[in-house]
This record gives sequence, structure tokens and C-alpha cells, in this order.
Amino acid sequence: MKSIWIFILISLSAVLLSCSRCDLQVVPGVDTPWIGSEEQAVERSCSYFSCFMDSVATTDTRWGTERSDGQHLYKYNDKIVSYLKRKRLLQSWPESNFNYNGYQQRLAPFKFYIVSVEPLVIIMIPYDFGEIKNRGRACLVGDRPSQFIANKYMVNYFEYGTYVPFHENPLWFSPDLKIGPIPVPKKERGDLVIEHRKIELVFKKQGGIYEVIRLK
Repeated sequence: MKSIWIFILISLSAVLLSCSRCDLQVVPGVDTPWIGSEEQAVERSCSYFSCFMDSVATTDTRWGTERSDGQHLYKYNDKIVSYLKRKRLLQSWPESNFNYNGYQQRLAPFKFYIVSVEPLVIIMIPYDFGEIKNRGRACLVGDRPSQFIANKYMVNYFEYGTYVPFHENPLWFSPDLKIGPIPVPKKERGDLVIEHRKIELVFKKQGGIYEVIRLK
């Protein structure tokens, strides 16, 4: 009888341990942000049940290199929001109709694009979403993009990749470098360039978009 209980306890422990684990797999075909000079991040993801009785799986998605799994996407989200709070920007943007876990989400007059993760660099494209009141989420900010990070504090999506929409006056900021938001500088030849001792990004205009190329 005792051996049966020992077997049950060992089996249960193994199941509980496996609930919070999963094997990350590379996600193909994703236009990820830059993580180094001429090196885009590798996106890995998996789903698991965080506790024994869970009926909904938790998804773990990370950005890393060929050699490292990297950080969970929510850490980049938290870093961006914390920086916007410290700059008193988040608090200055109007509240929307949408509530998430007791927090009234805000709407910034920008679209956000993560173009680099080491260091973390975000491009802000000015955008007029129109009247906020009495409009559904999809009507207000559009359908969900194909690539974005969920953001509980804002209605805006944090999109990512190496392409951003064309605009005459884009802004950029970096929580890691403690810079901005400031205008993206324009060079004499017309290209936009972000130059810093830790990173160099060149914006090549292609019709209605910029391709963002990392040189350093």
C-alpha cells in the first residue's frame, strides 16, 4: 500500500513540474527586431499549462539569438511602459473606454514600432485616431496587426519588425539608452539615421514605408 502512494506522489510531482515547462521552438517567417549588427532576433515560442487544473494554455514567446533563448516579450513591454511613465507621457495621454484589470487604458496619438531590442529602440509615428468616445477597439485602432506585443496599459499596439510606415517627422526613444522621445535625425541625402555609440540605424524609404537597417 505504501509503495502505491509513493508511486502516486512521484507521478503527481512529475506532472506538476511538467505543467510549467515547455520546449521553446523557433518561429519561422517572423520579421523580428534587430538584436545586433546585421542580426535580427530569433523568435521562440511554446505553450504550456501553468498549473495542474488549468484549461487555458499559457504562451511563452521570447526574442534571443541563435545561441540564447533571450527574454520574454512582456519584459520589453514592461520596460517601454515604465519608461513612458517616468517621462510623464503615459499619464498625459487621454483615457479610452477600455478597462483592463481595473486600469483605464490610454490612447497615445502615435503608432509604436519596436525596431531593436539590444538596445531597445522604439519608433513613434504620429497618428490621429479621431474621436475616442463611443467607439469599439477595432474601430478606434484597427484590427490586430500580424506582429505585436500585448499592452494592458494602452489601447495602442506595440508592433515590431524592420519596417515602419513613412512619415515626415517620426520620433524615437530608447529606455536602455535613456534617450527621447526625440525626432529621428535626417541626413543630407534624405535618409533618416539614428546614430549612437551602441547602435546605428538607417531608414531607407521604399514607397510608403521605411526599411530599417542596422549597421552597428
